[in-house]
Amino acid sequence: MTTGIGDGVAIPHCKTAEATRFVIALGIHPGGIDFDSLDKKPAHLIFLLVGPDNEPGMHIRLLSRISRIISKAPVRDRILACSKAEEVYQLINEEENNAFEVKTP
Repeated sequence: MTTGIGDGVAIPHCKTAEATRFVIALGIHPGGIDFDSLDKKPAHLIFLLVGPDNEPGMHIRLLSRISRIISKAPVRDRILACSKAEEVYQLINEEENNAFEVKTP
């Protein structure tokens, strides 16, 4: 099964007993990389998720959060337009806060 989900995004992921915590990395390739994506287009944003194999629930939640944030074309475009890692980090943090903001009555 491919981890190229389409729209220029791939999310390769694994669980291993060697991992003691979750780590997420983002690779950006302006020209794109063939990930055998569902839409047959190259991946420009590659999110790598590695975590402990004894926390499958958290693994799924993190995959879901990444997918939800990156599902919006404007967000993907803004990430690709960033010139510094700090800009990407700030943008993703803002999007995560907006997407998963706790609403109080």
